[in-house]
Amino acid sequence: MPLFNHEKALLMSTTLFDEQAYNDGFRDAMTRLIDDFGFRYPGLQKVEHVYFYSVDAVGAEASQGYLQQAYRLGVEYCQS
Repeated sequence: MPLFNHEKALLMSTTLFDEQAYNDGFRDAMTRLIDDFGFRYPGLQKVEHVYFYSVDAVGAEASQGYLQQAYRLGVEYCQS
């Protein structure tokens, strides 16, 4: 019996490390723990997880881009 009544979830994670570190294994671990055990196992079918990499090391332009992307994703999530 599913524990969640929601159909979907949008997860946005800020990271300390760059994208390569997540490609080398961090993403797999986070997917398994957060996406699969935290959301799919309790009943959600559609889980989208977006990462914003190295947030403490990127410049103002990249930070602004992350904010714009997060806003756009939120708007699209609410409309679908």
